[in-house]
Amino acid sequence: MMLAGAALMASIAMAQNTSKEINDIKRNESYIYAEATDRDAEKAFGMARDLLISFMVEYAQGERELSDDDHELIKKNVDRLQRMQMARGEQMRVFVYIAKTDVLSTAASSPQPKVEPKPEVKAEPKPSAKPEAKVTPAQSKPLSQPLPQTMAGSWQEKVINDLLACETLSQGKAMLNRLKAEYRVKRTGYMSTCTDPAVCYLLVGDAEGKLKTVLSPGDGQRTNLRTKAADTLDNYDANTAIWFMLAK
Repeated sequence: MMLAGAALMASIAMAQNTSKEINDIKRNESYIYAEATDRDAEKAFGMARDLLISFMVEYAQGERELSDDDHELIKKNVDRLQRMQMARGEQMRVFVYIAKTDVLSTAASSPQPKVEPKPEVKAEPKPSAKPEAKVTPAQSKPLSQPLPQTMAGSWQEKVINDLLACETLSQGKAMLNRLKAEYRVKRTGYMSTCTDPAVCYLLVGDAEGKLKTVLSPGDGQRTNLRTKAADTLDNYDANTAIWFMLAK
């Protein structure tokens, strides 16, 4: 009993020390950090890592103009992150952080100055070819219902399918932040920040944080992209909804 009590006290002390270290890092403006919680510590780490990447890109964009190579270097530089974790009930809280000086260190080795626009080279007009004959496609029967907003086989459809595969809203939000860093998602946020809901996709869930579906853009009436049936945000808890806009 004494050994068990001593082990418990040591565990509590370790958790308190970890919590104090995390709070110290959060208060230190020299670091960028992110965290996530899940029953599986590695899943929590993956979500926290994706969030950290998006925060690193946002910070770097505020410091300088970034090239595509810089974005790739920053993603590679995330390997310099530090990881801490502690139990939170039956789940694991994973906290990751990186020094701001490490975010741009690789990109700084090959600075990208503001590029002056190259003189415009006017392409010589191609010899006029025979005017293309407009091919009138065979008349197809009108569709009985509108197609979903994404085209079959497109990367946009894959993004929607990947989001639908998430089990929780937290996982979906982490994926949206990662897609934003990859320029596949233009903007995202909670409904309280949405200025034009009709043009936005909606990631919706329930009060327990589980992801229910993705709704297509629409003014009131939308398409449930899981069931392909007509649906509306009124059928869900709007407080949990996350809006996003896909890049074209």
